[in-house]
Amino acid sequence: MRRRRSWAGTALLVALGLAASCGSDGDGVVRTTTLPTVEATFSHPPGTSAATVAKLVAVLRARLDSLDLGDVEVRPTDGNTIRVRITPAQPIDLDATFGLVGRPGVLLFRPVLARVRANPGASLGTGTPGGLQITEPADDDPARAAVLAAPDTEEDPALLQLGPAELTGSIIERANATLTGDGRWAVALVIRAGAGIGDFNRVAASCSPPGPVCPTGQLAIVLDTVVASAPTIQAAHFERNDIQISGTFSEDEAKELALVLRYGSLPSSLTLESVQRIEP
Repeated sequence: MRRRRSWAGTALLVALGLAASCGSDGDGVVRTTTLPTVEATFSHPPGTSAATVAKLVAVLRARLDSLDLGDVEVRPTDGNTIRVRITPAQPIDLDATFGLVGRPGVLLFRPVLARVRANPGASLGTGTPGGLQITEPADDDPARAAVLAAPDTEEDPALLQLGPAELTGSIIERANATLTGDGRWAVALVIRAGAGIGDFNRVAASCSPPGPVCPTGQLAIVLDTVVASAPTIQAAHFERNDIQISGTFSEDEAKELALVLRYGSLPSSLTLESVQRIEP
């Protein structure tokens, strides 16, 4: 598998909920209103192992970081809770944000049917090329096709038309950032034995060579309607411990993608117990 482009972030848009304001009191001095700090508490089932709690913290932090809300702190507390503290850099819709980051999430592998470029200077947040409609999280159905923003398209907006999900993250046993023999960063995968690698190779065969199911030869890795990567499948058969996603990764990008693959879906259920705003 060869990664075409790195994961530049998320296409998720956070609606305005808390307003920061600036203005003048008539004396010509512009004053800004500081946004309040936000704290939220999630609970997990009693008896959750320390390793699982660590994974919960890692996934929550990764999801919040992808929203670029500001400074984020995520830490477990005594008992069965995890506390999130955000010092916001922009207004936050509390219900939308915490409803999103706390849901279980599903990591999907979807074949790329086509890539559609937007006009130069176009914004995928305000319009879509070719009249396509971006699939919203609430409308995402693994059994149906989807249209999502391609990764790394801030300067060159593009959409990916994706087929129904062929695989889920349950096939992954391990994922780690690694250095290749020529000194480049990549992500090494270990797929689960038995049905896991069998299903993976079935999909690989549909992409290499490209066919009706996977006409571009690319397989998109998608979490919560965000395309993390869309590597090209370069073989029809793989050994379960000899799969690598390579390309032009930096160290941080390789580690980020490995995190998505390992911990994309929350390993345990979370319940949002409370959210409060702390006025400055």
